[in-house]
Amino acid sequence: MYSLQEKFDNNNSYEFTLPFGQYEASLIINKPCIINANMSTIWCNKSPALIINSKDVIIKNLKIFILENIKNKISIKTNFSDTKFENVEVDGNIHGIVDENNWDLPFIINIGNFASNKINTFQVNINIPKNAQLLNNISGININLTNLLKGNNTIIIKTDEIKENINIYGGIIIKTVVNRKIFIVGKSDKNILNPINRVINNNLFENNITKLEVPTEFIPPNINTNNINYLKRGQRISINQFKENIIKVVYEHKYTKENIDVDSYIFTLKEDGKVLDDNSLIFFGNKSSIDNAINLITNGNKNISIMKLNDICNKINKISICY
Repeated sequence: MYSLQEKFDNNNSYEFTLPFGQYEASLIINKPCIINANMSTIWCNKSPALIINSKDVIIKNLKIFILENIKNKISIKTNFSDTKFENVEVDGNIHGIVDENNWDLPFIINIGNFASNKINTFQVNINIPKNAQLLNNISGININLTNLLKGNNTIIIKTDEIKENINIYGGIIIKTVVNRKIFIVGKSDKNILNPINRVINNNLFENNITKLEVPTEFIPPNINTNNINYLKRGQRISINQFKENIIKVVYEHKYTKENIDVDSYIFTLKEDGKVLDDNSLIFFGNKSSIDNAINLITNGNKNISIMKLNDICNKINKISICY
């Protein structure tokens, strides 16, 4: 099995095509090339994930995530300012490109519980080192700005009149030469009678994922296709009907001609609907909960969430699985 670095070094073509997937690796580029990653994710424990030591390099369709829990982490280090990026998402800074080396965005903006069936308003201040675009495709969420200016920006987040007990989860994109994603999470609550109008302070942001030891590969139990519940949108089921204490959730989709990067995110929530701490997010860069009761694994092109109910911490009241 060749490493990502060996595959790149052995490629004799000007264009290096990376098969769609997730790669725990770093990569050093020492020759002019085009890298088309097909919306793959490269993640590693320490920055940088990508080092560019050549001119005439173009990086396309790539996501980079760094687990290192520090400020000003570097996703990409380039020694040539002509490096070009097309549809590249990073989690941190780019060293070697003007005004791309001093970014400190929150990872998550948690708007908390808000009044259902009413318009709620939240104010967030974000400071950025250069002008950028803000792209928002979150259903039920409206944002006042589409263009951000260098310096401090006041962003107004408004909800639609969302019906009760609906989880909001999605990402806004801060776009410069690369994309940087900020997740917005919250939940509509019928018990909140008046619309929320709140300023979210910077110290309430969930900025980083605590660095954890990456678990060894988790082998999923055999799935008995005769005992699978296929759920439709909006359907509710009781977990009391399951005899085993293990629940496996598999997301599948069809009717697409191209590969679609579907990431899974699992939130473990307390009774008040809020996360316990940074470790409450299980995703491709943190695939297991600390108690190993919840695991996220990849089997081919399927994302499988596996929960051992009897082992889950008693402080956890709800598990939210998002795609």
